Amino acid sequence: MKSFPLLFSNYSFSMNAFFKSILVLFSIFRFCTPGHAYEQTPHYSTVNKEQHITLLENYSYLISLKQTTTIVNSEGSAHGGYRFVVDEFTKLEYFDVRIVDPISGKLIKRVREKDLKSRALISEGTFFQNLVLMYFDLDQVKFPARVEMEVKLHKTGNFNMPTWYPTHFFNQKVQTSTLEIQYPEALGMRYKAVHLDEPKVSSVGTGHHTFFWQVENMDPMDSEIKSADVPRIEIAPNRFAMQGYQATMDSWNSLGKWFNLLNQGKDNIPESTKSLVADLTKGLDNDYDKIKVLYQYLQKNYRYVSIQMGLGGWMPIAASDVVSTKYGDCKALTMLMKALLAEAGIEAYYTLVYAGEMDEPFDLDFPSNQFNHVILQIPTQDETLWLECTSSTLPAGYLGSFTKDRPALAITPEGGKIVHTPSYHTAEYNTTHLTLEVGLTANGDAEIKGHLLHKGAPAESLHSLAYQTGGIEKKDYLIRKIGGAGLSLEDHTLSVGSEKELPTADLAFSGWVGRFSQNTAKRTIIPVTWAKGLQVNEKTASGTISEETTVIIPGPLEWESGSDGWELKTAHTHTQIKPELSERTLKIVKSIHYSFPEDFSKEEKAAELSLIKVLLQQQFIFKKQL
Repeated sequence: MKSFPLLFSNYSFSMNAFFKSILVLFSIFRFCTPGHAYEQTPHYSTVNKEQHITLLENYSYLISLKQTTTIVNSEGSAHGGYRFVVDEFTKLEYFDVRIVDPISGKLIKRVREKDLKSRALISEGTFFQNLVLMYFDLDQVKFPARVEMEVKLHKTGNFNMPTWYPTHFFNQKVQTSTLEIQYPEALGMRYKAVHLDEPKVSSVGTGHHTFFWQVENMDPMDSEIKSADVPRIEIAPNRFAMQGYQATMDSWNSLGKWFNLLNQGKDNIPESTKSLVADLTKGLDNDYDKIKVLYQYLQKNYRYVSIQMGLGGWMPIAASDVVSTKYGDCKALTMLMKALLAEAGIEAYYTLVYAGEMDEPFDLDFPSNQFNHVILQIPTQDETLWLECTSSTLPAGYLGSFTKDRPALAITPEGGKIVHTPSYHTAEYNTTHLTLEVGLTANGDAEIKGHLLHKGAPAESLHSLAYQTGGIEKKDYLIRKIGGAGLSLEDHTLSVGSEKELPTADLAFSGWVGRFSQNTAKRTIIPVTWAKGLQVNEKTASGTISEETTVIIPGPLEWESGSDGWELKTAHTHTQIKPELSERTLKIVKSIHYSFPEDFSKEEKAAELSLIKVLLQQQFIFKKQL
């Protein structure tokens, strides 16, 4: 059963690897558009809950939850469970669950803090991490059942504050759900109500205020809904602090100043490293060449390791320590790269970004922690360059799909500044060309030799693959990348490089294909597209895919259908398939060009691309000359 993100998690600003594991572990998903027919969605449980958030003058806050969930059947069993993340900023003060038979009122089971299960959240590549998942699941309970829950947590530091949802589960009907936020005027509080009414506002004593929301009789939501449109309350303080580092969050500039506090003095490097920078950049006249050689030095000599201990979730390790240990997380490696460039006379900005798929649009009007990764921005005289300092394979100046085309917060000496990462939407960043020679046998099997050239986004995965060992897994991946049915890969050579900041990958391969063609007594059928891995990437706006296939046929053939080829033009695509048959050779030239507006919807793009997919499934049909 899927649920929403954890309410009480205190995620630190951190690494991509850790956030991938969190996303998988807790199943963060999509919700529906306004106007979705919730009333048609079946409900597996009903919920009544009260949540209180109290911000204290010392920047800590209390969360209390009282919740009663009545579960109708086994499909709602996950609705009765509960989980939260504990670290050194989070203390569980009270936990009590009563599982009751709603018909007889008899107590079935009681769960206290001592009964909770726990699991350390150690993600791949993490050496230092102190996050613990606490949870209980509703096991071995007959339904219907009622779960009465009371939880109290104390959070030290108010940098991250939870988003509130009337319900945390699909197929759950809300009878009543309330949120009350109490805060001191001196610290302030901001909120954004999404698909919910404005709160009731009141004062409590001197210098304290309260926001209050109440949702009643909300129909259940299903798993087709979109996250951006689910009812919720996002909250953030005006003033905040973590471990004595105080700042304001009422603007992006002021939020950036807090990171300047955390980063202060972290970019100092040893004299020996300064001398190394001088040696590496000696004789280089332009900034790009200096950036490239220093970035390659970082890639070859330092490795990525996630750091999740305490304020290390937000504060980078000192660059001098990274030099000593030869490892660091995204913050630490970015800080070291920034220091190396500074020594070479090149200014660069430590930059916060959300890496990976963005389930919700970045909210420019609500300054808050909307980030999980750090990259480096370098505003040179000719262009703005970007570095992904956790990558050991990407060329200097190329970020990759992981962080492309999104707002980011550059931490300048004056504070935070919203910038935008490159979109890589032009065709040069999405280019694939395949040359294929096919020696066809009488039974339809074939010996093949191919040459696959990728530029830009299609080359990213091959850059990583080029540095991996493990023959079987690597070979299996290449077979999937080529995408040809029945391929037995016998030999391959993979070379990766770059054209300035554009990554390139060159794959030469050979092998055998079972049943490349279909044969009957009178006909031979050859697919228009054998290498089905060469498809338009739906996440890119523009690109080019081209292919030249030469098929050596074992005996004379004559056309039955497909001799004229095909051409398809849509508003934003142009596809051509041109065959040419000689006595013993069939040559197929294929090209796909596409260029979609950046604001084109996924649905509109999919509609045009589906026409191309149908076209690529066509077949050339020949009569055998008997």
